[in-house]
Amino acid sequence: MRIRDLFNIPMLWRKLRSRNLIRKYRKKIQKNPLHSQSHYHYASELEKLGLINIAHAEYRNAKFLGFDQEKVTTSINSISKRLGDLSVLDTNQYERFDVLRHHLDQLIGEDGSILDIGGGHGILSQFMPHNDYFLVEPTLNGISGVSIPFEDDSFDAVVTCHVLEHVPADERLTFIDELIRVSRRNVLLFNPFK
Repeated sequence: MRIRDLFNIPMLWRKLRSRNLIRKYRKKIQKNPLHSQSHYHYASELEKLGLINIAHAEYRNAKFLGFDQEKVTTSINSISKRLGDLSVLDTNQYERFDVLRHHLDQLIGEDGSILDIGGGHGILSQFMPHNDYFLVEPTLNGISGVSIPFEDDSFDAVVTCHVLEHVPADERLTFIDELIRVSRRNVLLFNPFK
């Protein structure tokens, strides 16, 4: 926030109100992770704060969960115009997503569904725009990969990239079991190894 913004009370009030609403919707999602309306309103508030990538992923979550398809598709199309050019990602990050996209295209094509576990700001959703997509990210939407709120065999591919090292050692087997449980066919686990 800039110093001159401190004196712009209406703008400051809107930002504080949005942050409070974001906390409110994140708590709602934690209580009921499959509530499409909460994901939609959460995305709306994220968009107002300029958090475009995360908002895009959360709109995709709402769409996957069956929120009003016309309304959410309009929001996705609108926000997609504001997404940054993916080529500005650092080379390592871009290459990682591009390799992942290539594998997913071969495994499930454009019709398959993807569960992105620990996917940060949901950048993968931009690399796979035609697939059904859902982001599980405990730091952003409060949903945990150790207790995934979907039924068995819910997704064609479950993806986790550079996440396993952040899962406590005593929860890693449970985490991997959850990935396998919700996947119909494919689990892609990308991790650094020593």
